[in-house]
Amino acid sequence: MLNIENNLIIHEKIDQDVTILKGGYLTLHGQITKNLYIQAGGTAVINGMIVENLYIDPQGSAIVNGMVCKDVLNKGNFSAPGMVCGNIINLSKD
Repeated sequence: MLNIENNLIIHEKIDQDVTILKGGYLTLHGQITKNLYIQAGGTAVINGMIVENLYIDPQGSAIVNGMVCKDVLNKGNFSAPGMVCGNIINLSKD
């Protein structure tokens, strides 16, 4: 399933489902091997790889320039420039 309602730039691949709600933004220059879900107002810039799922809440922003080996759940803003071998759960809205 590929469900895209707004901005999407893909240069590499996503292996499973993609859902980007109206007002969500994705720039992908890497790879996501499971599911991607970006709510309205959320932004993701992936220049590396996410091995599991990516979930961005409204107004959340994620920049991944390295590799995250598990899930990313983001309700605020974060950047991962290197490798994270577990989950990233960011509940801060700052």
